[in-house]
Amino acid sequence: MEQKIGNFFRAFLSMLYMGLLNFFVFFGFSNHYSSGTFVLENFQEQYNSGVYQFRLISTKLIGWLYQILDKTNIDFSSYPVHFLNPDADIKLYWAFFIYTTFFAMLTLLVMNVFLNNEKITVRDPYRILILLFAATIIAISQFVIVPYDTFAYFMLVLFALVFIRFLQRKQPGLNFFLMCLFIIIGTANRETMALALSLAAALLLSERGIGKDSFWPLVVLVALFIGTYISLRIFFHASVTHDSSLFAQNFTNPKNIAGLVFGVILLILPLLMATRYEQKKFILFFYVASLPYILFCLAVGILFEVRLFVPVFLIAMLLSTFSMQHGRLN
Repeated sequence: MEQKIGNFFRAFLSMLYMGLLNFFVFFGFSNHYSSGTFVLENFQEQYNSGVYQFRLISTKLIGWLYQILDKTNIDFSSYPVHFLNPDADIKLYWAFFIYTTFFAMLTLLVMNVFLNNEKITVRDPYRILILLFAATIIAISQFVIVPYDTFAYFMLVLFALVFIRFLQRKQPGLNFFLMCLFIIIGTANRETMALALSLAAALLLSERGIGKDSFWPLVVLVALFIGTYISLRIFFHASVTHDSSLFAQNFTNPKNIAGLVFGVILLILPLLMATRYEQKKFILFFYVASLPYILFCLAVGILFEVRLFVPVFLIAMLLSTFSMQHGRLN
């Protein structure tokens, strides 16, 4: 009976997932959604104001990459983007594409290194499926093109890779230094780096309990995140944290409701993939620790932009493969 229920649940989720996937493809792709930012003046105006001005790294790097492309003699005329926006700049569009694709590829590379850890429990043939599925989710969420998402994914999985080694007490001094460095860099890119703190809290407290062995690393990491977050606002003489409240729209607008359901499915899938109680515990602890981020997305994010759920999903996927108790199952 339990097996039949499980089979039905998996079938139901997969069909619902496919329906929602088609919904996003039909109503979100062609990149019309954020086509206004492909005009250089609009790009500069948007990302140099409001909450976006604090997300420095990716915005500056895309601007730098655009300048390089603008000085080249490469003919981009065979790749018109006027169907997106009459004033769209093809070189700026290519700068977005190259930058986001590069860090998406690096994200998968780091995930692959993570999956080679001796504490990974999934068998070799399934690792490629995990990577391909992660790539699919990253790709379909890019109908909303912003500068900083794939770099944020890269920093999060890089932090996870180093943190797992720290948790295993492998070169703890070096790995803790790298974790601190990644927190600063990641926070200067986007506030999503708070999820690295959620990961650290979930695993440190579940593995080491409440004590100085888990308390002090968390204190330092949280202090660095808050310090970077506040320093950016002091530097820009601004304290804005979000644009406007969208809580009501997220539960009344059909597109946002579809995004919410899709996000819930993404959060359920790692739990279904986890084969051990310990892995499910890690994931649930991580979700609880991530509640501030999730609630913030519900309050001020546009849930149709399913990219908001992707960083939580990627970390949960990694946790579904990891065990501190035993090594590989090959």
